[in-house]
Amino acid sequence: MVRYTLFSVFLIFFLGCSNTQVKTEQTLKADFGLKIVEQLDGFEIQTINNSIGNAVKWEWDLYQDGTIESNKQNCSFEYSGTEKFSVSLKISDNKTEASITKSFVITKETADVTEVLFWHAMGGPLGDALIGLVDEFNETFLNIHINAINMGNYQALSQKIMASIQADAQPDIAQVYGSWTDGLIKGDKIISMNEFIDNDDSFGQEDLEDFFPIFIKENTIDNKLWSFPFNKSVRVLYYNKDLFFQNNLDPNKPPITWNDFKEYCKTLTIDENNDGIPEIYGTTFAINAWQFENLLLQAGGSILSEDMKKAEFNKEPGIKAMNFLTDLLNKDKTAYLSTGYEGQNDFLAGKVAMVEGSSVSLAYMGLNGIDFLLGVAAVPVEKTKKNLISGTNVVIFRKKDKEVGKAAWEFLKWFTEARQTAHWSEKTYYMPVRKSAFEEPALKERMELKPEIASVYGQLKYAGYEPPIKQWFEARKQLEEQVIEKVIRKKLTPKKALDKAAKEIEKKL
Repeated sequence: MVRYTLFSVFLIFFLGCSNTQVKTEQTLKADFGLKIVEQLDGFEIQTINNSIGNAVKWEWDLYQDGTIESNKQNCSFEYSGTEKFSVSLKISDNKTEASITKSFVITKETADVTEVLFWHAMGGPLGDALIGLVDEFNETFLNIHINAINMGNYQALSQKIMASIQADAQPDIAQVYGSWTDGLIKGDKIISMNEFIDNDDSFGQEDLEDFFPIFIKENTIDNKLWSFPFNKSVRVLYYNKDLFFQNNLDPNKPPITWNDFKEYCKTLTIDENNDGIPEIYGTTFAINAWQFENLLLQAGGSILSEDMKKAEFNKEPGIKAMNFLTDLLNKDKTAYLSTGYEGQNDFLAGKVAMVEGSSVSLAYMGLNGIDFLLGVAAVPVEKTKKNLISGTNVVIFRKKDKEVGKAAWEFLKWFTEARQTAHWSEKTYYMPVRKSAFEEPALKERMELKPEIASVYGQLKYAGYEPPIKQWFEARKQLEEQVIEKVIRKKLTPKKALDKAAKEIEKKL
């Protein structure tokens, strides 16, 4: 714990906050925080404008007396009381207005600022969105400071977590995959979320029921909630509406089933000069365990048995999933094998009509603009609509200083509230973890402007998760190298490759 001498400020956000806005083509949302500077005879309070949109006018009512004390983007004022007070901000972009009122209280007791070290692997626009929320939390909860450190990537994050445990110098909270959690529990390195929930009157059963059930189920082991959902994504079908229209396909009717997808690919694969090499392909894909797992579930299969002791992926649905991929490549010749971001880049260049990817791909695809009408939809299905979510959760490490754990819990609780999870989803295209997030302006506007995206979010109703064990995390790479790649390159039949992988993986289970 890092201690500072200051006067603590507690934001009564959900009890004393009102926010109004008028719908516009671009979101205009008023928001702010406060910074408190102690003076000899009271406090100087500085506003921190966190509003979203292109506001050009600001009106600050600092004493709730109906008088506008400032028209600047940020301002400061003096306060000498110790009672609850409220501040209002109204903003305008000359077309629409948005306003918010927040209530605060300053206490005369010296407070401890608790430093919480958070290891993560968010970079690019995802990292920017995370740091924006972390900064907002730090500005709001002045007695807690989240120090978010990017470890670079998930492999580095995993290695550093393991090394920190060996040195007894682990962070306070960190992103982890579900398959990492079991070992942390057995080593008594993390704290169950139930320890915090049971002692927090502001978080109860109603909150838990607001989470999508899959996220509670995935994070629960032996009837205890050991982690909280963080960056969760689903697979998405991205398609070029212009190419659909040019080839007499309805741009607003993407393929729904595997058979639909295969037929669409045939229509959209175009060899303009008849040299046997299409200028435009129906689709492309990389060697990817997540894609195979989704196809497996859609075909009615399972990855492992319920007790996670036997492989199930080598049964008929697994063979069907592999045949679906190889038919696109070798029989229909409407797809080609790509690597890394090659397929996504070819899609953006108009060389591919449809491509599957993570929901988060959209955060990157839009960075440099898209030259065609982009369609988004749930991935095509076969026997079932089952699908697998991807991404990490967050755990709280066990520390001697109990205040650190409490502060970490405050951050996770705040981060997963409806407003924040909606904002996180809006900026990153990760899935919101609460159902009530869809009532927040950020997602309501997205759904109104692009209603087709509802099918993407709708996949959460049928979502499952990968086996949360270390052995499967290691087996995924084997599945890619020893099954998918060898079958696609015609070195093994689907059945032989799957059976061989199943035997080897079962030895580790």
